[in-house]
Amino acid sequence: SLKDTISGTFSDMMSTNQLALIWTGGDEDDEVPVKYNLENTYDFKNAFNGQISSVCLTEYVGPADYHYDDKEKSVQVMGYSEGYCEINNYDIALGRDIEYQDSFDSRKVCIVSDNFVKYALNNSPNPIGRKIEVETPDGDIVSAYIIGVYTMTEKQSSITGQAKVPEQDKVTDIVI
Repeated sequence: SLKDTISGTFSDMMSTNQLALIWTGGDEDDEVPVKYNLENTYDFKNAFNGQISSVCLTEYVGPADYHYDDKEKSVQVMGYSEGYCEINNYDIALGRDIEYQDSFDSRKVCIVSDNFVKYALNNSPNPIGRKIEVETPDGDIVSAYIIGVYTMTEKQSSITGQAKVPEQDKVTDIVI
């Protein structure tokens, strides 16, 4: 029963046919056995077409604040090469997910949560194409144009430890 509950929770939270390749070297001088880039991750996905759903490069950029009116909305900025919503089992409410071509072309695009649209963008009916700028703690400005809006369920929100956080204060990901 416990196994089924845990399995069900994680299948609701993220897709199940993922392959994570993580290198945790000891020293900066350690030789990385394989260096992944956009081209070889894309080749890897094509080589195993139909067997795996996605292969992506990710980079955690960090916390940032979006300033609007006299308020701010805290977010986490994440870099993904493709398929953030697919990997995390989020529904696209509007627009589309990040695609490889966005990365290949170095497009300054992002996807945001429906929570971000509701509270930071005053529930804009169509934020697609809107330019947003967020400020990191060290003062850097990250800007991108919205290409998609994803929806997070309460179950997914509870997995991130925000179940009891008021809806307007939830910190969600902006994926670039």
